[in-house]
Amino acid sequence: MMLVFKQNGLPIFIIVSLNFIGILSPMNPGLVSVIIPTKDRLELLHRAVHSVLQQTYQNIEIIIVDDGSNQPFSMEIDDPRIKLLVNPVSLGGAAARNIGLQAARGEFICLLDDDDYYLPSKIEAQLFFLKKNPDIDLVFSKVDLLKENSTEVLTVIEDGYSFNVIDNFFRWNVIHTNSSLFKNKVIKQVQFDERLKKYQDMQFYLEISLKFIIDYLPKTVAVWNVDGDRKQITSKKSVNDFNKEYVNFSLICEKFNHVLEQDVKLKNQYIRRLSFTAIRANKYREAFHLLKRHQIKFIVIYLVFFVVLEKIPIILKLRYKLMWMLNRVN
Repeated sequence: MMLVFKQNGLPIFIIVSLNFIGILSPMNPGLVSVIIPTKDRLELLHRAVHSVLQQTYQNIEIIIVDDGSNQPFSMEIDDPRIKLLVNPVSLGGAAARNIGLQAARGEFICLLDDDDYYLPSKIEAQLFFLKKNPDIDLVFSKVDLLKENSTEVLTVIEDGYSFNVIDNFFRWNVIHTNSSLFKNKVIKQVQFDERLKKYQDMQFYLEISLKFIIDYLPKTVAVWNVDGDRKQITSKKSVNDFNKEYVNFSLICEKFNHVLEQDVKLKNQYIRRLSFTAIRANKYREAFHLLKRHQIKFIVIYLVFFVVLEKIPIILKLRYKLMWMLNRVN
């Protein structure tokens, strides 16, 4: 926040934290719980944790959930606000996040991936927004998509965006994990579906959008490092990996079938994507029958397009940029 005073007729500008001047009253500041699941990425985790500790809003607790790391886990940061929970064996990202959510004591909660980081005023700005708009249950903002060793930055969502539940379904969910802050009451009704090994964020935020009030704050609050998971990004995926995508997106379609059935265009969009994941898993027959069973027109054209999209190397190399272009909100 900027305060302006005048001295001898000249303006003096002073940048002050909202928390410091008491707009977020010290009598009722609101504890914020930050959940960070992690596994075998200690060097990246320290950056994520530091970004939370350096927030302009300081009434926080950080709950780190170590999901069965193979490497010895040693947190070098000594701060009483940090709480470490350890899963002896890996339970998966959804379960790790749920464990963190269940341990959260905060009136407000936010999530952070261990390879990403917050910008300094993330929590303060979003908390002030929720305090100012008590009817809103979850606020989300922009994140910068950053590729390591590159100067290219893509900012997710434009300022003029207005949140709409069905539009969010059409866009496969625009709310990034690092971009939101929500009230504790949300997790009483919605948690991560532990059956899902992929598309967990999509399930979580789509489900929240059906039960709670969501709004968008046009501010960049975090950095999404798309190269953070180096093992996954740099390795060639196997048929088993693609089969996992197919199985998990099938669960998404099943979970939200009641919404998809209300809009033919929306349902067709999800079935086409499910067909594409089937082709990536070499399930050509399943892809054909999916399109046929749901009476999708131009079946052959779609099948050929999906095969070409999957097999051309340059398309795969540019997958993040293409994903961005297809899902960008104007």
